[in-house]
Amino acid sequence: TGTCGSIFPNSIGHELVERVAGPDAIVRPVFRAGDALLFDERFVHRSAVSKGMTGHRYAVESWFFPASNFPPKYRGLAF
Repeated sequence: TGTCGSIFPNSIGHELVERVAGPDAIVRPVFRAGDALLFDERFVHRSAVSKGMTGHRYAVESWFFPASNFPPKYRGLAF
């Protein structure tokens, strides 16, 4: 993390991703209403932007933790 033009200290720069994975290994799924994508903390991802994107995009981010390992700085919906 923090290399090859990454924006944040905990992110990976696009150049490094292409070098390791190859340009053909990077995919961009096409979503329709109701679609969802689930991944864990190790899944390399980023939001894509295209010139043709003119509307708003909305997302819901959910984090799931077992009760035995819930981070103390967060407050859960159920205890």
